[in-house]
Amino acid sequence: MRYKKIVLSIIASVLCLGLLSGCGGSHDFNSSEEAQKYVLAKLKDKYDKGFNVIEVSNYKEEKIGLNWILVKVSEKDDPLRTATVYARNTGLFEDSYHVYFYSDEIKKLAEPLFQDKPFIRGYQIEVQGHTTTTEWNGKESVEEYLKKGNMK
Repeated sequence: MRYKKIVLSIIASVLCLGLLSGCGGSHDFNSSEEAQKYVLAKLKDKYDKGFNVIEVSNYKEEKIGLNWILVKVSEKDDPLRTATVYARNTGLFEDSYHVYFYSDEIKKLAEPLFQDKPFIRGYQIEVQGHTTTTEWNGKESVEEYLKKGNMK
């Protein structure tokens, strides 16, 4: 009976280590440079656009084998379109680029709130979004997008 407990404990430990190190879905990067290359490749696959890293906010290697990066990127063809990306070597990938699929429509929805108001002399609307794993492509309705709660 004790032998079975020891064997089960060893198997459980190996499984836990595999999960923590990203086994089965690992996207290894072991340096900030490798992580940046991973982020750019993942964005290219996801949006079929080129991006540049403009700022590495944070890169961290945890003692348990978990590496992660937080970067700010800009679209190569339109450098004013920036996004935040968070990636881990376990495969988790979140970005905020999705906001550009919906920002024009959201601005149109917001404009009537400010127009023709004598007490408002000027206004500027900026649309921002949270990082998310959801793969938006702009074909979804703005209502569905807003309902999902990806806005800041």
